[in-house]
Amino acid sequence: MDRGGSRRRREYAAHGLPFHDSEHADLWNVPGGADIDDLARRSALPDCCFTEIGRDPATVPRSPARRSPATNPAEPGTRSAGCRWVGKGSSPFGWIARPSPACLVRAARVSVADARLIHAGGTGANQSKEHSTMLTTDFVTGSPNWLDLGSPDTDAAAAFYAAVFGWEFQSAGPDSGGYGFFQKDGKTVAALGPLMEEGASSAWTVYFQTPDADATAKAVEQHGGRVRSAPFDVFEAGRMAQLTDPGGADFAVWQPAAVKGLEKASESDALCWAELHTGDPAGAFGFYKAVFGWRSQAMDMPGMTYTVLSTGEGDQQDASFGGVAGLQGDAEETRWIPYFSVDDVDETVTRTQESGGSVLMPASDIPGVGRMCWLADPFGAPFAVLKPEPPQQ
Repeated sequence: MDRGGSRRRREYAAHGLPFHDSEHADLWNVPGGADIDDLARRSALPDCCFTEIGRDPATVPRSPARRSPATNPAEPGTRSAGCRWVGKGSSPFGWIARPSPACLVRAARVSVADARLIHAGGTGANQSKEHSTMLTTDFVTGSPNWLDLGSPDTDAAAAFYAAVFGWEFQSAGPDSGGYGFFQKDGKTVAALGPLMEEGASSAWTVYFQTPDADATAKAVEQHGGRVRSAPFDVFEAGRMAQLTDPGGADFAVWQPAAVKGLEKASESDALCWAELHTGDPAGAFGFYKAVFGWRSQAMDMPGMTYTVLSTGEGDQQDASFGGVAGLQGDAEETRWIPYFSVDDVDETVTRTQESGGSVLMPASDIPGVGRMCWLADPFGAPFAVLKPEPPQQ
């Protein structure tokens, strides 16, 4: 870990975060009286230190193998090698936690990284399981089962994503109105079509599986959402509807027939996570729970809460597919963001920039999760990429 060098300074500056040449630069305050063991378990941040105010630093052993007191209940004073001493009087609170720089940077925009840490419990055997619990193509009600991009220039968009992910565009036919499929290794990973709504901006739309698109559209209206496009049949492929949740995030539903859904997920250059950013996370989850029967696991973090989403069927961890986070600033829009798994985040960033795209959030390493970045295509459609860390044995 870079503890104060140029890399950290650049990371902080890139996200508008203050950087101080002080050993107390990275502290998060935890209110006095909080259950510190519970906080450590729930935060699951791998470079955290929890220690008592006023304790002599000489009595706190340094051990790179240790993480937090909750991880090592037999050794409550153990700290990680990256932890800094928090002197008496540094805070009015009873406890202080120090995360790694990457975790602090990510606090500026909660992401899939936090969700995966939270849902997996962070370390050890749970972490191995965590790396296998993202999207699959075994679709059930409420699963993300389709993804398409609306673009003002489909030819240019196809060329951009071919350069970034190696996707090939296959037209759906002369009667498809310009719609077609992005494929990787002969399997459909997403789709592309022209913008159909007046005033619409280029954006990715996440589709969720439903056994009855008409009933789902009615449920959306009953629970405060809006039907942008009433359910209709797409030839023999299936039935769909375009919808908007009460917070303003667009999404769609797919009732499969001949086309079951995406043919690749959680593989290189394919969808691996879906994340909702909204001004009312609790209200948004209540809406989607009523419509799809989703389950959730909430994680309180300093200044924010991240909600891990799972479908209503099966083991909750195995069924996780995405998350919900609050908006980070007035400029951020309410929207669903797709995450694509990649083999090399930095190479993907380079290809994105060389092909006319832009970086919305610089690449950063999330301990225990991997390396990630937020990007946008040449027409402004945002997406994210993630290179997961290998499972720990």
